[in-house]
Amino acid sequence: MRDLEGQAEALAGTFNAQAVSNTLWAYATMGRDPGAGLMRVLEGQAEWLAGTFNAQTVSNTLWAYATMGKDPRAGLMRVLEGRAELLAGTFNAQNVANTLWAYATMGRAPGEGLMRDLEGQAEALAGTFKAQEVANTLWAYATMGTPPGSG
Repeated sequence: MRDLEGQAEALAGTFNAQAVSNTLWAYATMGRDPGAGLMRVLEGQAEWLAGTFNAQTVSNTLWAYATMGKDPRAGLMRVLEGRAELLAGTFNAQNVANTLWAYATMGRAPGEGLMRDLEGQAEALAGTFKAQEVANTLWAYATMGTPPGSG
């Protein structure tokens, strides 16, 4: 696995948005730390490519950071939140739930604009939420101390 991780670090600077997000997601899912070198390259690449992230890559990246117990660098968090706000109207139920869960898990609250947009999208998609997505969304609201409808 070390050889593959070394290769990932060597190539991460060429990754597109999907590859960055998938790599972070994979490490989070495996419960492994990508290591400082790879993490530094992935963060830089994510910040540089944030304008190309789609709804899934934004929510998966935030989910991965939260799952790994890591905080994105301030610049990366800023561009991910901006991208999420821009794309919130395209989020599906899982993207909404994962994004809210990630913020709450990281001990943060989305900015007012993003919160309002995510809440509007959650309301529009309410009939499509699966049980786990409902539970994760309500847990996020409770953890953030923000009752639904206050965004």
